[in-house]
Amino acid sequence: MLLTYNIQTKPDGLLNNNVTWLIGDCQSGWEYELEDYHTSITVELDWVCDKAWIPALSQLLLFMGAIPGILFFGWFSDSFGRLPTIIVSNLIAGIVGVLIPFVTSHTPFLILRFAMGLAFNTFFTAPYILGNTILGGS
Repeated sequence: MLLTYNIQTKPDGLLNNNVTWLIGDCQSGWEYELEDYHTSITVELDWVCDKAWIPALSQLLLFMGAIPGILFFGWFSDSFGRLPTIIVSNLIAGIVGVLIPFVTSHTPFLILRFAMGLAFNTFFTAPYILGNTILGGS
């Protein structure tokens, strides 16, 4: 696989970007420099090279989970009130947040990221709306 990206200066002083790098598969594994950095699930489960799609998909699923989460918790909030909504969304976020570090493969991790997405938007917006409702506007 060949990635092309070159940097050249045009006569008018603007940059023209084109540089060529050779990109290949990981043949000898991946060596991590962790002396000044924390360990992440990407490092622990070696999600690099041919598995580099997993962290990107997990972020996508987090935000895709927010869509049905917003719809569900909007209805839940209107039906049962803001405080129960805050409690339920915080419970979901708390339980999922505790489970994620114990995951040892990508499928349960991706499912839990989607579940976290269900609650994460409501985690912030419901208390804000409740505060505005209690305090009122002037």
